[in-house]
Amino acid sequence: MKKVRRDEILGLGAYEEIRERYRRRMFGVKADRRVHVGPLVTVLFENHDTVLYQVQEMLRTERITAEPDIAHEIDTYNDLLPAGRGVGGTLMIEEPDAAKRPALLQSLVGLHDHVFLRVGDTRLSARWIRHEADESEQISSVQYFAFDLGEHVTDLASATSVSLEIDHPAYTHSADLAPNVVRALDADLRS
Repeated sequence: MKKVRRDEILGLGAYEEIRERYRRRMFGVKADRRVHVGPLVTVLFENHDTVLYQVQEMLRTERITAEPDIAHEIDTYNDLLPAGRGVGGTLMIEEPDAAKRPALLQSLVGLHDHVFLRVGDTRLSARWIRHEADESEQISSVQYFAFDLGEHVTDLASATSVSLEIDHPAYTHSADLAPNVVRALDADLRS
């Protein structure tokens, strides 16, 4: 998948001029990449466009203009784009009740060993990107992952089914990927 390059990044003023139009377009791009796995987990599969958007938004929010800091943001978000034949994304645990959130995040320790992508009859384990080294007492509500598809990449568009599965003892849910999500991921793999 194509990584974000420095020459694609707009300056703060130029970005501000196009931001509303760009955001509307990105809502559509993200809609084709969002999967709800049960009531509390949302996965957003990332691609070049979503990462570029995240970098632009981070630069805007933090008012980042120094070149080393811009390069750092690009490198950080490019890590979400798997090299080779894979798909990656952001997993968000979304407990709306702030009082319940800590207990939920404690109950999900070990989640990294319980997230899978099923392509037809093949079950692929998630590879986690930049998760906290010590999540023995509580995990973060935002996690970054990739699935290395290897030889299964050609099977994605033609698979009889593609689903995300979580089989953690405290949270067991699965979700079939809608046809628009599968098409978007397949297009990413071919880009």
